[in-house]
Amino acid sequence: MADIGVEYANASYATLSVLIAAILVVFLAGRNAFISKREMPRASYADGNYWGAMLLAGTLGTIIGDGIGHAIHPVTVGVPISATITGVAVALILGARPRREASVGTATYWVGVVAIRAFGTNLGDIAAYVLSLPFSIAISALLLATTLMMWYEPIDSEVTEARRGPLA
Repeated sequence: MADIGVEYANASYATLSVLIAAILVVFLAGRNAFISKREMPRASYADGNYWGAMLLAGTLGTIIGDGIGHAIHPVTVGVPISATITGVAVALILGARPRREASVGTATYWVGVVAIRAFGTNLGDIAAYVLSLPFSIAISALLLATTLMMWYEPIDSEVTEARRGPLA
């Protein structure tokens, strides 16, 4: 989405950043109002609205990461500088995250998503420049598969039976 905005709509990185940020803020405000009215259980927060906000935040992060990296010439120098800037931003945001006030927590969560996506965009670009695109894609796929395997938790039949209850 970020590349479509820049390449095909001929919009600047700054214009797209402001536009997507504004849409994200409105989207999140509406989502938060919707959730508070329904009083949903916390586990239900990752609904379609959440993933819509995640798409917008990820797009904004990509625009910011590419915008900083492409503003500094040559790009092979600009992207590592952008990775450093966004990496520091991620560290600062994660450092602020333990504060549990609701307003700060929600804001730092979404700003963190944007910053992490910007940082990831820069790291992906660096890997593609240094290693070549096919090799960097293979490494990314391997890292994703490894992460998913580490999160995998086999279902324990005793736990499953206990959840069903005695009448199941």
